[in-house]
Amino acid sequence: MNTFDRILWRTNGILILVGILGLLFFIAVILMQASLFSTRQKKEAAVVTSDEKQEKQYFQLRSGSLLAGNGILRSPLLEIESGKSFSRSGYGGFIKNYLFLNPCDLKSWWLLPNHKGIIREAHDLCNPQTGDSKRVVSTIYEIIAKDTNGDGKIASDDNTRAYFSTNQDDSVTELTGDSTQIISVQQTSDAQVIILFQTPSDTRCKSISIVDGSTISETVISLNQ
Repeated sequence: MNTFDRILWRTNGILILVGILGLLFFIAVILMQASLFSTRQKKEAAVVTSDEKQEKQYFQLRSGSLLAGNGILRSPLLEIESGKSFSRSGYGGFIKNYLFLNPCDLKSWWLLPNHKGIIREAHDLCNPQTGDSKRVVSTIYEIIAKDTNGDGKIASDDNTRAYFSTNQDDSVTELTGDSTQIISVQQTSDAQVIILFQTPSDTRCKSISIVDGSTISETVISLNQ
């Protein structure tokens, strides 16, 4: 083999080696791109799956009623379960909030700042308490406002607390901050109401002014005979 043949052979070898390395690099790039695309698809699929599992909330504002004696219109906002149609008759869902409307100046406001809680009961307090001339002075609302069992959602099995409102603006006052259950709410006179409620440690009775929600007295009820 002469010198020219040796040079040609070496040159061909180098070119073949460069070609093989280039091919390997090209294959590596293709595999890397395929891997990135597959990972991105998995992430996008995971996001879609997560969104599909989230339950949508549907709300329906129902026709309201005038509060006796003060002319304020109060309408409940209901949460309708996903997959169920809206109904013109019957509630069929939790009350999430109340919308108030003053017909005189068309001013409106919500009882609560958001629609996350559940309003279980509304106890209208009147002065005078009975008769055709009775007037709603204030209302005590039983509300589930917080997730108290740690399951990440506000539901009917969370703690219920009592809140006071004059129904004249969007301010509410919490009355039973550590209560787990409201046992009863009873207006006992033209000026006061009694709230019987359960806490994690005891049963309590609280007397409240129906005018401003201030505490008149509070006591612990002994369950031991």
